[in-house]
Amino acid sequence: MKRTKLIYGLLFTCVLILTIASIVQAGPKGPTIVDVAVQINSEGPFAGQFDTLIAAVLAADPVVVNTLSGNGQFTVFAPTDDAFFQLSLTPDNITTLTKAELTAILLYHVARGRRDSTMVLESSRIRTLQGGVLFQDDGTFTDNLDRKANIIVTDVFAANGVIHAIDAVVLPFLPKRLPPPQTVDFVDLSRYVGLWYEIARYRLFFDEDAVAVTATYTLNPDGTVGVLNQGRIGTIDGPPTSIEGFAEAVDASNAKLLVEFFRFPGIKFDYWIVELGVDYEYAVVSSPSRGVLYILSRTSKVDQQFYNDLVAHLAQIGFNADRIVLTPQP
Repeated sequence: MKRTKLIYGLLFTCVLILTIASIVQAGPKGPTIVDVAVQINSEGPFAGQFDTLIAAVLAADPVVVNTLSGNGQFTVFAPTDDAFFQLSLTPDNITTLTKAELTAILLYHVARGRRDSTMVLESSRIRTLQGGVLFQDDGTFTDNLDRKANIIVTDVFAANGVIHAIDAVVLPFLPKRLPPPQTVDFVDLSRYVGLWYEIARYRLFFDEDAVAVTATYTLNPDGTVGVLNQGRIGTIDGPPTSIEGFAEAVDASNAKLLVEFFRFPGIKFDYWIVELGVDYEYAVVSSPSRGVLYILSRTSKVDQQFYNDLVAHLAQIGFNADRIVLTPQP
């Protein structure tokens, strides 16, 4: 999603230059990595594509901007705005991450030395200033969380190094706080209702023994959605369990709902649809805090490759793949 904001960009550039001038010591002769980043973000084919990266640099510890504006030679793997947006991060909410988290993440995108694209492609392991390693194979990086990022622009040179743009944010760890996930644009509730099988979920203490879990949704005359969750306890043949309630859409997208169970009157649970198949054949449900995650399917089993790809995608947009466990189904 490209967000080019000319007025914002010009003001942001002026503020950035003034800020850098006040904190950076005399650096190398010629435009530094920071200078070049500001320039390509202000004009040319990449204008407005690095607003979030620049905002992150300003919000991080000054060691980041000092390093990239100082002496020495460095290689920067620069995520685009679209890359940050996969994690729901924008210039407006980048400070959702702490200064320490931002600093570590940014330094994980910087390597010592002036590595042009040929040198990068010849390196299978690249040690970063954060201390972690990026694994490289044919222009694709793999980070500590097994997330992938592809090099999309190469060899933007500066006096003190080189910049390569990448299409995802690589992470040395999963930050404790991320902005709420992006939901799908629209959900046709008349197509969404019906029987869903729970394929996988985040492991949670209150449902860790639940197996053979299904959810059945129905349209009620008052516009709400009837909810019936059913399952077994412990094993496929274990005691049955169920809970009923209803859901109401929060806005016209129908992608954000509030669920209330009759057993817990007055308590509402967020139900955000963050992924949805074109034919409504699968769905992924989470919450604003990302604290829950459910993978649902119209069938009790899904193709293993599809499942692997979906989990990899969820990791790419900021969910913790290590917490996802399969739900046994008959």
